[in-house]
Amino acid sequence: MTEHQELELHTLPLKYQDEPLYMQLYLHLREGILAGDIKAGERLPSKRRLADDLKISQNTVIRAYQHLVDEGYVKALERSGYYVEELSLLYRPVETTSLSPPAQGEKESSKILYDFAYGGVDPKALPLKELQRAYRKVIGESQLELSRMPHEQGHEKLRLELSHYLFRARGFKAEPEQIILGSGTDYLMNLLFEILPEDALYAIEDPGFPRIAEALKQRKRRYKCLSLDQSGVCLSDLEKSQATILAVTPSHQFPTALIYPVNRRTELLQWAEESGRYLIEDDYDSEFKYATRPIPPLKSMDQKDKVIYLGSFSKSFSPAMRVSYLVLPKSLIHAYQNKQVLFPCPVPVLTQLVMAELIASGEFSRHLNRMRLLYKKKREVLVQELSKAKDYCAIEGADAGLHLVLRLKRARADHFAEKAAQAGIICYPMSDYSIQAELGERLILGYAQIDLAELEAASQALIKLLREI
Repeated sequence: MTEHQELELHTLPLKYQDEPLYMQLYLHLREGILAGDIKAGERLPSKRRLADDLKISQNTVIRAYQHLVDEGYVKALERSGYYVEELSLLYRPVETTSLSPPAQGEKESSKILYDFAYGGVDPKALPLKELQRAYRKVIGESQLELSRMPHEQGHEKLRLELSHYLFRARGFKAEPEQIILGSGTDYLMNLLFEILPEDALYAIEDPGFPRIAEALKQRKRRYKCLSLDQSGVCLSDLEKSQATILAVTPSHQFPTALIYPVNRRTELLQWAEESGRYLIEDDYDSEFKYATRPIPPLKSMDQKDKVIYLGSFSKSFSPAMRVSYLVLPKSLIHAYQNKQVLFPCPVPVLTQLVMAELIASGEFSRHLNRMRLLYKKKREVLVQELSKAKDYCAIEGADAGLHLVLRLKRARADHFAEKAAQAGIICYPMSDYSIQAELGERLILGYAQIDLAELEAASQALIKLLREI
């Protein structure tokens, strides 16, 4: 049996020192993987060992590793560890029997009791039988399609089904020719950087997804960070920034969990009407609104065709499918066609046809309805338990999405997260997602991945720690 080499790491480079610690570690590891210095199949150090070697917290290591897993650079194997993925374009089967066993005392999941991660979905709720049925049907009926090179924008069947779905569920019309499929939002954002003017000035939400700022830096694009008020990005700040492109998450802003009201959405659309301006709308978590119907996206109000719409199946179905999509304004299609040879669709045809079958058969919609009920129950349990500790914390954010915000009244969130990690409870300070804004007392608590039966106990364990501060 071939032993897999384990990476050794004892320091972090100074070039990332302006970033949060977890981002420094993530960027350093990603750079090593892309450069080939960290080889496919190498096992990353255990969270405990790397935290000890670098004199950082396990919570910091967990966040960095989770980013690598989310982007496909690394895979996590239960009770074995984290392994670097094969990044070549050729498919190379991996023999799972060759994975070396974990060292004594290094079982990755053994010390984590509860992880309030905001990514992923409930693993027990995946419709495996329906998924197997869709795969069998597609394989049995699509021999010719599975033997051909895919269209650069993605398979016509899935783009057509997405066109119908977006009209029914999100309230706007998108022609299949406007839809581009990709493996993750990062891929699609890089595509946009090629389509949009190189000298464009971007504005991004702060706090927000740190990977957007990092992607802009990597591509040497200019950007400014805009703070948020109770309704989202402030129009006066946007005007002062002189930005031409604004990236927003209006349906359930990450990480603050606020929903942009209709007045603010209208203001942003009016701002975008000027020549050369566009809005990039990441319709994050949009399918999950519990008290009322899902919030319509900006794109559904877009009369001038100035909204670039980003969607994904990562929360609504599974991040493992790696299927995201982009709806381009018609004015940008020609610019895309001039660049499309550089960005052939990376999603396997089989995966695309399976997703198309799930939508066409109605199974995707049925699954989404089941998940809304499940996640609503989870949120209710979490809110009910946390409400018992009102002297120590307050719940913020809309009744939507797969995470909530907890404002601590007697501790800084980063200090509390360190203490919680020592007790086997992983939670996420909002300050890790802020470049300029001061959010030191807020935590992000995701609930999608924690089993409903365990959520009450997880909440009580969190409250117990809050009361010990």
